Amino acid sequence: LVQKLAERRVEGLIIRPYPTRMNEVSLEVDSHQLPVVSVDWALSGTREFDFVGTADEHGGRMAAEHLLELGHRRIAGLFDDTETLQLRRAGFESAISRFEGAQPPVETEHWDYASEQDCQQMIKKLFEGDNPPTALFAGGNFMLPTIYRAVYSLGLSIPKDISVIGFGDEHYATYMIPPVTTLHQDAYEIGVQAAKLVIDRIENPNSDTPVRQMRFEPRLVERESTASPKK
Repeated sequence: LVQKLAERRVEGLIIRPYPTRMNEVSLEVDSHQLPVVSVDWALSGTREFDFVGTADEHGGRMAAEHLLELGHRRIAGLFDDTETLQLRRAGFESAISRFEGAQPPVETEHWDYASEQDCQQMIKKLFEGDNPPTALFAGGNFMLPTIYRAVYSLGLSIPKDISVIGFGDEHYATYMIPPVTTLHQDAYEIGVQAAKLVIDRIENPNSDTPVRQMRFEPRLVERESTASPKK
């Protein structure tokens, strides 16, 4: 798609890159030297790109703090190895490490985008043993359907047995059963600022303006998937 757009002589691109194809997209963009702004997921490659997204590390802290305030002390986290989710992970770990009485989080970052079955098995393993987590933070809302299916297949109930919080607030989050507590991203403002940045690069091709990163604070949206742990 990048190649086709470049062949049609577009003057700039705004891209939300798919996590598993970061390097491929970055190399293609580099070969055309187009002004590029990535949104939500920061592109990585041989050069840096303007980026507009969410204050991911702060959002990770907010997710952990919400669960801790509800009384959870054994919390699990699901992530992948992209910069975006690693920032959310850093904030999540930071909040838990500072909270007296909270156990170190149980985490995994090996999300398999190609196999839901493998991801379900990975989630189920989190609940093995005598002291399973009482809450789970999904680093990205795309994980939620798989998490819900895995939890229900174990005969567990959300939020009675396990609280679940996501990050992203895609439209389907309100239609899941139960509706998902999540961190809401300001998608509209992200789009506005991304457009402004790419237009500025197009209109000032010889500018020495350094690479810019803009991050907007997320907002906690409490729904029905989080509650205090069972006594």
